[in-house]
Amino acid sequence: CTVYEAGEVDGAPYLAMPILRRFSGLHPALRLDVRFDNSSRLLGLLAEHRIDVVIVTLSEPAPDVVCEKLIDQRIQIVVCAGHPWWNRSSLSPAELAGERFILREEGSMTRHLFERGLAAHGIAIMPALVLGSREAVKEAAAAGLGPGIVLSCELGSDPRLRGVPVDEPAMTACEYLVTLPDLRHRGAVAAFFEVARQVFSPTSERDSQAAEPLSDRRATL
Repeated sequence: CTVYEAGEVDGAPYLAMPILRRFSGLHPALRLDVRFDNSSRLLGLLAEHRIDVVIVTLSEPAPDVVCEKLIDQRIQIVVCAGHPWWNRSSLSPAELAGERFILREEGSMTRHLFERGLAAHGIAIMPALVLGSREAVKEAAAAGLGPGIVLSCELGSDPRLRGVPVDEPAMTACEYLVTLPDLRHRGAVAAFFEVARQVFSPTSERDSQAAEPLSDRRATL
């Protein structure tokens, strides 16, 4: 059995890496190849059977696939020191009107959630920049090119940046581990789901040490 897992990145090294660490420890014979992309492209690759498992950001479980929730997320506005919003504890959607933001590319769930939340209040914005990764968005914000948008668990600990949440329920989502129904119970895919549960449910009674190592030669993420 070959496992293909793609973290959205928009879904996420910060989620995938703890799972990979434990999975590699339990199944050292597997070689792990990791790829990252946005949610839309990853789900398309999954539907085409070109990958077997993805970690993606979704506002609700997707139809016709198996989705297991990992964590909750919400949009944060990321700003650098000196920005008027630096000391704010939260922002209302109305305060975002007229501002030019550093956005992710089309197909990014982070951008979709942000624009959906603004649309609920009749607000449209013009991007200052459109960039292809969260890391680029954060670097641009740190350089003072404007406020950026990230998900809450993507902010990290960069002292140059601060994240300010937006008071809008439509700007929330979850990270899901997703596969196709016909793949869910295959050996390596099933093992990957089990490890993800252990990582994100630390009080689980499952004993990771009891798992039987898999002998598959390759797993692509």
